[in-house]
Parts: sequence; C-alpha cells; structure tokens
Amino acid sequence: MKRGTAPLFLIVLLVVASVFVSAVGSRTSNDPTTEDQTSLRVCANMEKLRDRVQCRFEQNEEGPSIPEACRNLGITEKERCRTFYSEARPCYSLDGREKDTCFRRVSGLGTAAISGEADKTAIRNYIVNLLYDLEERVEAKFDAGDLTAEQAGELIALITNIKEKILNNSPRSEIIPLLRDLRVKWNEAMQ
Repeated sequence: MKRGTAPLFLIVLLVVASVFVSAVGSRTSNDPTTEDQTSLRVCANMEKLRDRVQCRFEQNEEGPSIPEACRNLGITEKERCRTFYSEARPCYSLDGREKDTCFRRVSGLGTAAISGEADKTAIRNYIVNLLYDLEERVEAKFDAGDLTAEQAGELIALITNIKEKILNNSPRSEIIPLLRDLRVKWNEAMQ
C-alpha cells in the first residue's frame, strides 16, 4: 500500500465496522416483524404489560414507539397521546422547579391551576407527567443495580396501568386503589 492509504483504509474499516455494530445494536425499533422471534424484539409480542416491561429490562431493550399507556387508546386518542409524550420529553432533562414548570406548561396547566380554573384534561396530563417521572426513577434504580428486572417491571407496569386509566378518563374510584397499591410497592422497592 502507498504511504497515505494505510491510515485511510483503517479509518474506512472502522467506520464500516461501527455502522454494522450500530445497526445490530439499535434498540429504537420495536416492530417485532423486522426480526425473527429469537431476537430481542420478542418483548413487544408479549401479551401482558408486566411481562413486556420486565422483558425490556432483562433484554436492555428500548420501549415501544407508542408509549404503553397509549397502546389501548383509540386511533385519534393514541396519536394525541403520542404527541403529548413527545412534547413532554424535553421536560425530563430539567430538574426541580424548572421540570415542574415545564410539566405544567406542556400539560396545559400554566397559571390556571393556581387560580383553580384548570380543566380536568390539563390536570390529568400533569399527573401523567408526574407518573412518568416516577418511571424514570425506577429505571435509574434498575440501572444502578438497586432493583431487579422483576421489581422494576412490576412498578412500571403498575404506573403504566394508572396512566392508562387516567388517559382513558376512568373514574377516581378506579384510580385511587391503584395509587395506594403503588405507594405500598414503591415504599417496599425504592427504599
């Protein structure tokens, strides 16, 4: 090889190898039809929410493109839910009051909540954001090795069930017992 081509060849080889590794390790797609059943994508095919979530923890697989809480909504509501989640995504990189202010803004609360004039949809959206923040905490504890995949899966499945009830406008009588159950399980696992 000529003098300047060896480093160039090495760079091209590294780029090609990194593209291959990146493509194999990508966790962004959750379309189970793109790979066979022996792949990591089997989590999306599981029937029960808790099993899907636990599988994702065990396989280190990203969540679905449609958030689990939106999965069982009608077509219009599902798209609205997905949009809501994508609008709220930047809030999670913030801390403290900035995060809360961002949650309020994307939920539609703004200053209306202070004056007591907030509509129920805005309040429900705000609660969903707070619950998603709890999911992030569970994921952090799992990543730190403080929770098993089973514990993390159970907590996130319960949080997701609560969010789904909220997004479906279920009555408080159905949501409150789930919140109580979450508090008990949270205190047991997150100590």
